[in-house]
Order: sequence, then structure tokens, then C-alpha cells
Amino acid sequence: MKMKSSLSVRFPKRAILAALLAAAALASPAAAQTTSPQEIPLKTIGRVYISVEQMPQLPTGGGNEAIIQTIQSSAAKSGMRFDKTAKGTVYATVTVGSDGQLRDARIVKALGGGTDEAVLAAVKKLPRLVPGRQAGQPVSVALSLPVPFPLPAATVSKGE
Repeated sequence: MKMKSSLSVRFPKRAILAALLAAAALASPAAAQTTSPQEIPLKTIGRVYISVEQMPQLPTGGGNEAIIQTIQSSAAKSGMRFDKTAKGTVYATVTVGSDGQLRDARIVKALGGGTDEAVLAAVKKLPRLVPGRQAGQPVSVALSLPVPFPLPAATVSKGE
């Protein structure tokens, strides 16, 4: 009776995998080393960061909180019809370019009742932002903007 060893079937695959990994490590020794964020060159045009040392902000400052308050205020004043009693959060994303321009604005998680359209319109009306910075260089950053509803009473009363 002839028995087939499972080791002989797996061995060639493992040997090939090991050889490929060894060849890759020899071909690019720098890839195997870890580097700190300051040592990474920023020559990757088109790269969009999620988190950077200095996040994008409005020209007046205030960080992400101020951006969300501006969106809420703009949505309330927009004249767009939306359910003022809607409860929940609309999640929007927008890419802030290295020049501060906004692009690729979209709703990631909708709430409905017209709130999504109001938030998207408000995001598109934002002024040019101060771009994010990594290692002292301006870079593109994807911002996640959770906009809670109902809107604060002070914001809604100004728009009505």
C-alpha cells in the first residue's frame, strides 16, 4: 500500500514562498527596516492621508469642531428643506488638497429627511481651508465630518 505524505505536497509551496520572501528582502533591504514618520519622504504625489501632525482647519482656526459648526450653520441657513426633528448623525467625507481646496465631498452614512443633501451642500460651500501638514509639508487629507442632528437651537433659529 502506497501512502501519500501530506508533507511532500506542502513542502514545495513553502519552499517557493520562503525563496520569494528571501529574494524580496535581499532586493530591497530598506523595505524590511522600519522608519519614523519624519524619515519618510513626501514625494508620493496623489497620496491622501487620514491623520497628520497638523489637521486641516478653517482660516479662522478651531479645528474639526469649527468645521462641523460651520456646516451646521450653513445647513440651517441654506433654505433647503429638511426634517428639523431628525435625530442622528450624517457622516460626510471630503478631501482637503495640499492647496486647501476641497474635493470629493460625499455622504458616507445618510440620515434621510433631506439632511444628507443639506449637509453635502454645506460642505461644498466651505471656504478654502488651511491644508494639513505632515513633517512640515502641506499634504492632502481626507476629513471625516460627523454632523449631528437635530441642529443646535441657536443655529436653527438664525436660519428661520
